[in-house]
Amino acid sequence: MSSPKSRLVAIAFLSASGFLPQAIAGEARCTAYHEDRVLYLLGCCGDLVANYPGPRFPDPMSEVQRATRALEEIGAARMLSCYSPRHLGAQALTLNGIAARLMRAQALAIRSASESDMTIAVADAETAQRELLAFTASYPALAARLWHWIAMSFRRSGHTWEALAFVVRLPKNCCEQSEIEVVEGDLCFELGIDEAASQHYTAWLERSSPDSLCGHSAALRNAAELRRLGFAIPSAPSGGQGICMAGPDWRPYVSLPDK
Repeated sequence: MSSPKSRLVAIAFLSASGFLPQAIAGEARCTAYHEDRVLYLLGCCGDLVANYPGPRFPDPMSEVQRATRALEEIGAARMLSCYSPRHLGAQALTLNGIAARLMRAQALAIRSASESDMTIAVADAETAQRELLAFTASYPALAARLWHWIAMSFRRSGHTWEALAFVVRLPKNCCEQSEIEVVEGDLCFELGIDEAASQHYTAWLERSSPDSLCGHSAALRNAAELRRLGFAIPSAPSGGQGICMAGPDWRPYVSLPDK
C-alpha cells in the first residue's frame, strides 16, 4: 500500500501531466510539482540531494541553462487547467520567474560572449522590473512581507530608484525599522543622495547593537566614507559581535512565508 507522501507526489505528477480531473488535482496544490522543480533549478531546498519530483535534469547545468529551464517549468505550470493567478502557488511561480530572469541576466552579463547574450540579459532585466512593479501593485501585503528580496530584485534589475521608491512606500510598522534604515541608506548612497544616506545610516546605527551589524560591511564602509566627507554619522557600536556568518543579500529564488 502506498504511503500518503508517495500518493501526493503521484497526484502532483499526474495532475501536471493532465491525467487527473481538476477536482482531484485540487486536493494537492495545482502547481506544487512545477514549484518544486523550479526551486531545485534555482538552487533552493534540495539542490544537493535533488529531492524533487519528476524526470531528472542534466547534470551539470550552467546558471543560464538552469534559469532557462526554470522559466520553461513556469510556462508549463501556467498551461495547467487548474492554474489561477490568485493561488499562492501561482504567486510563488511569478516571483521565481523574476528570480530566474535576474539569475540568467547576471550570468549572461558575466559571460558576455556575444551581443545576443547582452540583448537577452537586458531584456530579462527589463521584464523582471515590469513584473516586480505588477506584483507589488497586485499583492501589496505579500510584497511587504518579502520587502527585502523585492527591493534587492529591483536593484539587481538595474532600477535602484524603483527599489528606493518601493521601500519608502512600505506600510508603517510592517518591518524591522533598523533594517529599513540601512537599506534606504545603501540605496541613497548608491544614487549619490549623500545627505539622505547619512540620515538613514545615523538612524540605523543609533538603533544597532554590535551583533546586528553582521552582514552590513558595505553599509559600514559607506558610512565611513560619508564621515570622511563631513557628515556627522555616529560610530558603529563595538564589542560582542563574535563570528559573523552573514549570507548573501539576495538569492535567486523565493520561498513564500507561511500565512
